[in-house]
Amino acid sequence: MAKKASEKKSSKLQWFFLIIVIPIIFAAVIGVVILSIFNVNVLDLGKNAASNIPVISSFVEDEEQQQTEDETNEDNADSVSEEDLTEKESEIATLEQEIEKKDSQIRELEEELETLQIENETESENEEDTTSGLEELAQVYENMDAGDAANILSEMDNDEILRHMEKMDSEIRAEILSEMETETASALMSALGQ
Repeated sequence: MAKKASEKKSSKLQWFFLIIVIPIIFAAVIGVVILSIFNVNVLDLGKNAASNIPVISSFVEDEEQQQTEDETNEDNADSVSEEDLTEKESEIATLEQEIEKKDSQIRELEEELETLQIENETESENEEDTTSGLEELAQVYENMDAGDAANILSEMDNDEILRHMEKMDSEIRAEILSEMETETASALMSALGQ
């Protein structure tokens, strides 16, 4: 008899699960799927319904507080990010100004380099002209009588005489120096030896 009573109890419990609980769970799952298909936010509806149940409402409120705290933390992070962003933007602006200054310095230096190159080319051309002019004058002195050339050169300062004599042939230079005054000739000889 005890066996029959326990079998009756277990069969009533099985009947309760098979006839009531499982169909309710099945209907709930089907309902959630259908509502999701129609773009109904089932989670929010569930939270609203759970907040009306006395014991479960405290858990739902805790989740809402946690969500509110998370949003507050995100807002603080956004404000910190905005401060950082503003600081970085000012830093970028400062660096861009420095780049502009450096670019202008580079342009100025390139212009100065160009000017110096042009001056250098002009000086080279002038030196070539002077050198060719001195060679022509040296030829003129070489073709003159040594005494006449010595008289003309004696009227110049020693540096100028040296420039003219450097372009002359050594034999003609010796003849002209022999016609000059001794002091001038010795100063020129020592300068030519260096």
